[in-house]
Amino acid sequence: MSPDQWFGVELRHLAALSAIAATGSFRGAADQLGYVQSTVSEQLAVLERLVGGRLVERTRGTRPVAVTPEGELMLHHAGEILARVAAAKADLGRLREGAAGSVRVGAFPSVVRGLLPRILEKFGRSCPGAEVSVGEWASDDPLFELVEEGRLDLGFAHLPLEPGPFAHCELLRVPLMLMVPADSAAAFGEDPPGPAEIARLPVIGGQTCRLLSRIEELLRTVDGRLDVAFRSDSTETTAALVAAGKGVGLTSSLSPSADDERIALVPLHDCIPPLRLALFWHKHRLLAPAAEELGEQARAVCAASYQDDQTLV
Repeated sequence: MSPDQWFGVELRHLAALSAIAATGSFRGAADQLGYVQSTVSEQLAVLERLVGGRLVERTRGTRPVAVTPEGELMLHHAGEILARVAAAKADLGRLREGAAGSVRVGAFPSVVRGLLPRILEKFGRSCPGAEVSVGEWASDDPLFELVEEGRLDLGFAHLPLEPGPFAHCELLRVPLMLMVPADSAAAFGEDPPGPAEIARLPVIGGQTCRLLSRIEELLRTVDGRLDVAFRSDSTETTAALVAAGKGVGLTSSLSPSADDERIALVPLHDCIPPLRLALFWHKHRLLAPAAEELGEQARAVCAASYQDDQTLV
């Protein structure tokens, strides 16, 4: 096969392979791409001919199609190529909208309440006139897709990030706190409860938050079980349930719920590793000057407000 044949590979061929793998069928891929099924089959056949190998094992009936090892390797590269094209589309769209002086940021409630006001205050002084659009989500889970698709320029998330075309900078480490009824706080004394002790308590767990899910798994591996009394991604809901004696909750010292006198926060120190907060963006996109400046101010605020090791005081 001549190497020049690879120059015949087109984006639509890669999109067809990606859609087939994602949906598990040629019909599903056609629906996703807005094609007829025969067109998807033809595009895959052309791609296989150009690269000189079978990428998908065809199946009969309703069984999902299987991607071959060569197809998996091709999918890896196809994902990178399609992501770069999507990034170029987003960059050009922003430029044509005249949005080079604006920045769109996504965050979750503890960052919006506990960190963003100081960042935006400094950003406003250093970049007057720039527009900032802030979106708030219950957790960082939706932000990865929004950044990857170019609908957000920057996102705040806990490390490790979800897989994807992302770059990041770590801002700080945030110790975890155990949220307990105020009248039970003295029972823990000066020593924080360990994972095994927490695992034996009724816990108000997360609904969709990937971070709380990882903490739950950590607690479950210690004691073999975990009594989840209720699930919610809302800190306010968790605080209300804890105050009512329905269980204990996990929160961060970035945004403690200390307004309710019925609630007490017990520091966990290092018995559960602190959260690692980061700012992330699409590594293939060219960030607008405003987005670059906001990132600089986020780093400056964290460096000035927290201990030398970037652990929240």
